This record gives sequence, structure tokens and C-alpha cells, in this order.
Amino acid sequence: MPSYVSFDPGSKRVGWAKFGEGGDVIAFGQTSFDNFPALLDEIDGTKLKHVICEDYRIFGHKAKAHSGSRVETIQCIGMIKQWMRKFGLNIDTDLTLQPSGILKVAEVQVGIKMPSNHAVSDQISALLHGGYWLIHHGLRKTALEMELESLNTEPRQGLN
Repeated sequence: MPSYVSFDPGSKRVGWAKFGEGGDVIAFGQTSFDNFPALLDEIDGTKLKHVICEDYRIFGHKAKAHSGSRVETIQCIGMIKQWMRKFGLNIDTDLTLQPSGILKVAEVQVGIKMPSNHAVSDQISALLHGGYWLIHHGLRKTALEMELESLNTEPRQGLN
């Protein structure tokens, strides 16, 4: 059962990732916009502590590109908020909307590179958003910290 869930909402695909209590990845993937409500129905939110989601804003210089759009990305965020309410989660305190600008830093900290193939990138983006938030809240170690732990080396004494 996940303690934390992260999403990368989109107009065609929605990436998602589930994390356990200690920040470990339980599962991740992506689904189509049309199948997103069914995915939400499958996620047990009764034990969730926090939801992380990539934010989406329409800026003035890009507003024309949205002319005629149904703006599915924003619809996804609305679905997430409604789903959270179903489990008694507070969207003001239990939801973090993160800017996409954190992804380059998240790649380094989480240790996962964003693929160039956009057809699979939404799931990696969800992983990165969740991992970044968990690291910055002391619930997950960085990729470097995990690598150093795996080396299991003793501190070296001065050279004689």
C-alpha cells in the first residue's frame, strides 16, 4: 500500500508513481488521459500521507496555443484533487504542486535520467517528482547517498 503517490498529468498520457513509507518505489507507469479515472479508482488512498503532482499553468505568452483546447492537463489535476477528497485528504496540506523546472535537479538527486522518447517520459517524470519531494522532506536518500552506502566503506584514517 503506497504512502506517497506522484503524478505527471498530461493531455495524452499521465505518469504515476507509488512510494512506500521509506521512500522506496513500489510501482510506476503511465496511462492514457481517458483511462486516468480508472487508474485513480485502483489506487487505495486510505493510507496516503501525501500526493505530489507536476503543476500546470497557462502563461500569457502561450495562451494562444491553448485556443480551442480542452486543457486535459488541468482536468487531470482536478481529478486528483477530487480523488484526494474521497479519502479525506486536504488539498491545501496533503498535495504539493511542483513546477517542471525541478526535473533537471531531480535527475541528479534521484539518479534517473529523463528519456528522450516522450512516449515513455511521463512515468519517469512522475518518479522524479515524487523522489525529489521525498528527498527534500528527509524521507528518501539521494542516489549518491545510496551509492556510498552500498560501497560500505569504513572511514579512512590519515596516511602514515
